[in-house]
Amino acid sequence: MTHEQLKACIEGASWFSNLGNHPAAPGQMTIQSLQAWADDEEGHCDSHHRKIAEAMEWLPAQAQDPDPVHGDRLANNEQSLAFYKQALTSLKSVKNNPRLQVGSHHFQHVAHGAAAYACRRACLEISHGEPGFWCSVVPLYSAGHWPCGILPDRTLVIF
Repeated sequence: MTHEQLKACIEGASWFSNLGNHPAAPGQMTIQSLQAWADDEEGHCDSHHRKIAEAMEWLPAQAQDPDPVHGDRLANNEQSLAFYKQALTSLKSVKNNPRLQVGSHHFQHVAHGAAAYACRRACLEISHGEPGFWCSVVPLYSAGHWPCGILPDRTLVIF
């Protein structure tokens, strides 16, 4: 991925329009809902989703969150901030998605933050000549999915 391709992914993104419909590839797992994260004692989700919820580490959603892939090895720069702001601006046009709400939890803000974070980190991978994890995640966002977490075996969980 190049900076130009990253820009195109952001400009053409169908943010969160295709949740739960990703055909998982090796190293990926698709979830059909966020119901496992609802605060209900009735357990309205299957055991498969509940196990994922128990094991998954959420991907970062705030600019200051540490990078779980690169640590602090790729320092933020002005160019990455510009891509972060471009993503935030694009995300402003996204309407509330009912699939991002379970019980009293509304994940829209978290999903938006995670998308902008991924765009910023993808820019840094490109700038350092190391396109990798974040560059592979941004096209998933662009296609309407939410890469929301990582399992202990490094499997990417995609809603």
